[in-house]
Amino acid sequence: MSLPIEFLLLLLNVSRTGSVKHAARRMDVSSSTAHRQLTEVRAYYRDQLFRHAQGGLQFTALGRELISILERLEKAYLAAHACGKPDLAQQRRELRIGHPMCESSVMHSDLIDLAMGFDHGVRLLLMPIRGERFEALRDHSVDFLISTKQAAPGGEFQSLALPSERLVLVCDPELAAAKAGAALSDEEVLRYAFVDVLERSLDGHEHLMRSTYFAQWRAAESAHKIPLAAAIGASLAKSKLLMVLPERYALLLQMAQRAAIVHTVSGPALVERRLYWHQSMHEDTFMQWIRSIFTEAPALER
Repeated sequence: MSLPIEFLLLLLNVSRTGSVKHAARRMDVSSSTAHRQLTEVRAYYRDQLFRHAQGGLQFTALGRELISILERLEKAYLAAHACGKPDLAQQRRELRIGHPMCESSVMHSDLIDLAMGFDHGVRLLLMPIRGERFEALRDHSVDFLISTKQAAPGGEFQSLALPSERLVLVCDPELAAAKAGAALSDEEVLRYAFVDVLERSLDGHEHLMRSTYFAQWRAAESAHKIPLAAAIGASLAKSKLLMVLPERYALLLQMAQRAAIVHTVSGPALVERRLYWHQSMHEDTFMQWIRSIFTEAPALER
């Protein structure tokens, strides 16, 4: 989560108290700190979120949407922790999230970051799984399983769809491809050479992200290959090369002006992901809280 959850809880308390001053007191921060945090929240969402009006505060449509999401998250949190209000310093129990050895952990790292960002005390362990994926859930070696494999496990397992990992094309911000008014066709993309990004699964196997997720661009020339970890910190400035990256990393490079996202007719590739758990854990309130983070919290990202 790129915005601290405390800032969002402040917004929730502003809606309940009708005052930044009273919300700050409830959150145990100074009024000046509360105003600074709200300024950051507004800048993050590029929305005023609320304004002072006759008779109280008037929230924008986005402000009301965020508050509704936060209320649902809070309800699940309180049920899980059996406490009267969110306590971000409280220690939680450890959660083990299974991950198939044949898949890349990078494809799921944002989900781990998301859960930890919304519950600082929770300890999440990413545990590699060899062999049959669902056996680890059945014998409770892991609490959840995250996988890109869209298998239907049957009656004793539950699942829900997680946000897709979006893969996009990037290039030098000054390259013509970045400044094109219209989306690039596949034929135009094939005129460029690629820095090919290698994605590595936990069992050591490597594959090219371009070839795996963009079959229509396989014929393009490969200038050289780099691991995904190196590509995240790469710069395409002053080069005529293209590169495929997860969108969340591409946005960071774009903000640093090291690369620009290229809009293509093909659009981004989507890597579908699901969360699985055993039915015996379905009613566990702590598990319900973590599931609510995975389902509700992505809507708070911008």
